[in-house]
Amino acid sequence: MKGLVFTEFLEFVETQMGADMVDAIIDDCELSTGGAYTAVGTYPFSELRDLLLAVVTRSGAEPGDLLRAFGHKLCSTFASGYGQYFDSAGSLFQLLASIDDHIHVEVRKLYPDAELPSMRIAGRSPDQMLLDYRSERGLEALAEGLIEATSNYYREPVTVSTTQMSDADGEFVRFTIDRKAA
Repeated sequence: MKGLVFTEFLEFVETQMGADMVDAIIDDCELSTGGAYTAVGTYPFSELRDLLLAVVTRSGAEPGDLLRAFGHKLCSTFASGYGQYFDSAGSLFQLLASIDDHIHVEVRKLYPDAELPSMRIAGRSPDQMLLDYRSERGLEALAEGLIEATSNYYREPVTVSTTQMSDADGEFVRFTIDRKAA
């Protein structure tokens, strides 16, 4: 997993819960890196999972709530660092539609070893999008937070619901994203 996610997660924890919490969760985990990450490095997903579980254990936060909130923070980082994607898309549905076929293609050019989730459009109308999220990592709450925050970025209020699904390719989560009436 790219180091940017790790550095942003630790910054998120520090902002929300303090530097002592960051030190404590790093101490709680047996990290091969010792908790030292760079944004351009690549690190085992297991370390992020362990850090997340350590925060949950120490704070009592629900994992899904924590990941959704982190998704909001990560969206702001993406919008600042990769604003060209947000600007060229122009809307929430357009950005979501471009993830697999454009954004992830560009990410793989820079980081061929990147393990990215799949986000495919299963249906779309002017006021609704069905988005299928596939990942072995189980970070659908993070993706939900990213979707919510992106809707805020575009000032396009939506409601987001999730449904666990499966097909011949395995299990996945379907996001139903409905635009709210103005």
